[in-house]
Amino acid sequence: MSKRFTDTEIWEQDWYIDLPNKYKLLWNYIKDKCDNVGIWRPNKSVLQKIITEPLSLDDFLSFLNIEKERIRVLPTGRWWVKDFFIFQYGNKFSPTSPVHKGALKILVQNGIHINEIFNDGIGNLQVIDFQQLKEIAYSKDINTLNVAFGNPSIRVKDKDKDKEYIEPIINNYSIEQKIKKQEDMIVIEMVKVWKKHNPNYLEDKEYDYTACLQMAYKIAKVKGWKEADVIDFKELAVIESWKKIMDFIVTDGFLKNLPLKNLNNQFQMVVQKMQSQSAASVKVESPMRRRKAGELIQWASEEEKQRAMEEWANS
Repeated sequence: MSKRFTDTEIWEQDWYIDLPNKYKLLWNYIKDKCDNVGIWRPNKSVLQKIITEPLSLDDFLSFLNIEKERIRVLPTGRWWVKDFFIFQYGNKFSPTSPVHKGALKILVQNGIHINEIFNDGIGNLQVIDFQQLKEIAYSKDINTLNVAFGNPSIRVKDKDKDKEYIEPIINNYSIEQKIKKQEDMIVIEMVKVWKKHNPNYLEDKEYDYTACLQMAYKIAKVKGWKEADVIDFKELAVIESWKKIMDFIVTDGFLKNLPLKNLNNQFQMVVQKMQSQSAASVKVESPMRRRKAGELIQWASEEEKQRAMEEWANS
């Protein structure tokens, strides 16, 4: 069970006193249920059951933001409690803190620049543009954030070595940007295929993006490709493989009801089921079913492929 700080003086603040009781309860609920940077996704049906009174989220925001912007509605529909992070974790940013690194990533995922939380004390991050900030947040190099912040000496103490270390990171921004664009393209196409089979699916961009990207790399692993192949010259092949996976998933009573996040977690099960079905599906009569069997069989192991083809030849 997570624990959070609470402001005991809030009961003496005019803006809070003036809130109707149902909105006081809603404010407290949001502070308890938002993530660690203050992002929260409204669910009016859940709120209605908890508060048990008629609610107007627009009225709530009007009450809450009457003197200053306490909650911002983001383009994604999520809400952002602006002062939450500093109240919980302090007003000093540390580029080496895992909590602060994780917070930076969540912020950029939601289109928020870190300088909207910290007015100062974030070094060079204060003036860096959003695209570069995004690349820094997603970098796998543990020192990228530290260098961008302005503390390269933590990794190496020699001044000349610091210079040699900083320059490649700056020059690599364009490379990371290209990789991100390629990954974005693959994810967009995978989501299109998914929504074609699930037209009523309610998107969760944060989780769906991560799930699709991870499954793209898992497809490469199953196929025996290198990871770099996914964004270099196998993009279309990844999408074609994803289409075949979707053709299979919609026939499975369990898998077809999973959201993308859970499907990613169950990806090994998907592969195993496809391998099992490929061996069992080769004894078919119609050309259409024979074609589908051929699509499935490429997911089977070499031993299963050989056994399945021998059974088909002898049928």
